[in-house]
Amino acid sequence: MLAIPIILLSFRHSPWLMKSDSVPWNIKYAPKSLDAVPQPAVVRDVLAFMSSFPRKKGLILVGPSGVGKTALVFALAKQKDLEVVETNASDYRTADEIEAKVGGAARQGSLFGNSKLILVDEIDGLAGNKDRGGIPSLVKILEKTAFPIILTASDVSDKRYNALTKACVVVPVAPVETVAAANVLATIAIFEKVKADDALLKIMARRSGGDLRAFINDFQAITEGPRVLTKDAIDNLASRDREETIQPALIKVLKNTDAAFALGAFDSVDMDLSEAMLWVDYNLGKEYTKPADLHRGFEALSKADVFLGRIRRWQHWRFLVYVSDLMTAGVACAKDTKYPGMTKYDRTSRLLKIWQANMRNSKRDAIAEKLATATHTSKKRVIQDVLPFLQKACERNEQLASQLGEALQLDDDQMEWLSA
Repeated sequence: MLAIPIILLSFRHSPWLMKSDSVPWNIKYAPKSLDAVPQPAVVRDVLAFMSSFPRKKGLILVGPSGVGKTALVFALAKQKDLEVVETNASDYRTADEIEAKVGGAARQGSLFGNSKLILVDEIDGLAGNKDRGGIPSLVKILEKTAFPIILTASDVSDKRYNALTKACVVVPVAPVETVAAANVLATIAIFEKVKADDALLKIMARRSGGDLRAFINDFQAITEGPRVLTKDAIDNLASRDREETIQPALIKVLKNTDAAFALGAFDSVDMDLSEAMLWVDYNLGKEYTKPADLHRGFEALSKADVFLGRIRRWQHWRFLVYVSDLMTAGVACAKDTKYPGMTKYDRTSRLLKIWQANMRNSKRDAIAEKLATATHTSKKRVIQDVLPFLQKACERNEQLASQLGEALQLDDDQMEWLSA
């Protein structure tokens, strides 16, 4: 059986437990005491920071999305009876905005007579524009604050954060371990009367990659109706992962006008850059309705496609950075202002089928072109009469495959195709 120790006690005896069935489980079962946080090492570091205040006045929790950084701060505030003043750095980013929102809270006492904890969420975007002065403003506030300030970020390795990291204690928050994540779900399963086998909970925990928030959301999605966790339901989650992962990436590009925030939107998406480009191409017209915005957006996307073509033709991989920049920051900055409302982004089946067929044949065609040049024959003749024979021969003879690859200067992908 999975161990359900203090986490379960924390949920059961907490007056904060919400009763509404409409409340997402990741909110309903958010930890309200530090004992319920499944990262004890991080808890120790946070408590040490609170004890040392005001020697160090700021702390930065650094870790990937969904590992519980913000939830930990609220659990700390609940346990210490602190009022939380929360702001999101992506909403207040200029020096004046940071000073007005965070600076005011850092100097003024609580309205309710309690001590106070200031939370600045998602500071990653503050380094997007050097002229905005958000980071220097935060550093100045940290020097004078009367209350502890906790900031959250996904990554502060960029040198532009140096002044901020020097002024703060930096605590890494690792993805939640498999056993700890499974224990959290076992607890939720008891309260929600979900029949869930321990082995299946561990399977879900392993495939979550430590993203506890997504893990809980998935668990609710597949068990809230039937109240039972099955292997088939878990397998169905895997098939939709790639499509769900690209949605937030598209939001970063199409719902945003800041180049720094849009850059790298597809870096963590498990998808070929060409396929991601098809998603942008198909959904750009659904989001941008002004002709001028559409023109600039498709112009940036077309330039990205030009660079991608040059990479395929000449193998100049240094151009890849331009592909990514143009299809993210270029498209994001093509619009004058953000468009209101939410748009459902879909894949285009027609273009995707064409792309998939082209990808299957691209390696074959590249090898055929090199063989045609070397043997002074046509590419069509090589594909029809030569390649099938060579594939069989290379599959059986690794030395022949190696010699042929060296003679034709084939890359690793082409060698893999030829020897498959």
